[in-house]
Amino acid sequence: YLQLNAIDPNLLIENVIYDLKGLSIEKFGVMPEINIRNNMQNDKTFPSLIGIQPYIHFSFVEIIKNNIQAVIDQYGELEIDNLDVAPIVIDIVVNKNNDDNNNIDIYFHDLGIGLIDNNNNEKDSNPFNALSTSREVVNEEPTYTYSRDFGVQFSGKGIGLLKTKMYIEMH
Repeated sequence: YLQLNAIDPNLLIENVIYDLKGLSIEKFGVMPEINIRNNMQNDKTFPSLIGIQPYIHFSFVEIIKNNIQAVIDQYGELEIDNLDVAPIVIDIVVNKNNDDNNNIDIYFHDLGIGLIDNNNNEKDSNPFNALSTSREVVNEEPTYTYSRDFGVQFSGKGIGLLKTKMYIEMH
């Protein structure tokens, strides 16, 4: 069954990046640089997230996967290693409260193509709508594996951020 656990946000994000490195290299041949920053580097008592670990992990995978895809769409697979491309940055910000409770805000930044096209028009007004995608939808035989040749059944179909939103709102 699923239960609430204390989750180290730094470790979770490092694990997600590790998981996605193989996928990115397999699918695109490259992995953009990703930097994790936090405002508590000298504090040995970094607070934990409280959540359902598989849901938080899935959510971070979807967000960072979209960051990677946006950067590769913007600069191209071959250009990532050859250009001085700004890294994807993940900021973990801990806001200490007077009542000994801490709020943790996590921000994901990239300079990828995003939700606005080259003519400054919004591709999608709400990326959290069901089946909403800014990517070209390719109708292929559905499969269930991560692979350059096959993808996942709903890859690029606009399901990931919707599920991410649901999981985060559950917490």
